[in-house]
Amino acid sequence: MSSAVRPPRRDTVAVPLGAIRAALVLLVLAVVVLAGVLLVRQNLIRLPSLFGGGLTSQIDRNAYQAVFLTGGQVFFGRVGEATDGYLTLSDVFYLSPGSETQPSQLVKRGRELHGPSEPMIIPTDQVLFIENLRNDSDVVTAIGKFHAGTLPVATPPQGSLAPATTPTAPPRATATPSPSASR
Repeated sequence: MSSAVRPPRRDTVAVPLGAIRAALVLLVLAVVVLAGVLLVRQNLIRLPSLFGGGLTSQIDRNAYQAVFLTGGQVFFGRVGEATDGYLTLSDVFYLSPGSETQPSQLVKRGRELHGPSEPMIIPTDQVLFIENLRNDSDVVTAIGKFHAGTLPVATPPQGSLAPATTPTAPPRATATPSPSASR
């Protein structure tokens, strides 16, 4: 048997080793760039807060906030971080619905039927707006009295899972009832 070099077959293609290496390098580089783009896209919500912008940069950390939700509820507390489409609210209060005979009362969240714990986690797409509250507002004054023990704990409405929407007074009767014609 001779060890002569055979001529290449006509149905095969010879690819230089340098071209294979270059293709692998380009493939690895493309994967790294794609991973970087996905990482930046995933963390895009967090980027404004890194540069001093975004929702939480407007929150006064020394004050309480009122958080107004799309369902009509309003919660009072301290807004934490807003990341991944959610914000946290701690030391949460809300107003119980009032009536003509009894005014609305401030209720500390946590005594409801379902027993929620802190913090409250709210999807940011459910938030209409957030307001920083002044220290001399009635709500902040009542929260201070609650923490000092001089304001009794109001209980949530019976069977309540969540605070009611904007309190409304019961309808008033406008006319006196008259006897029916069938009597």
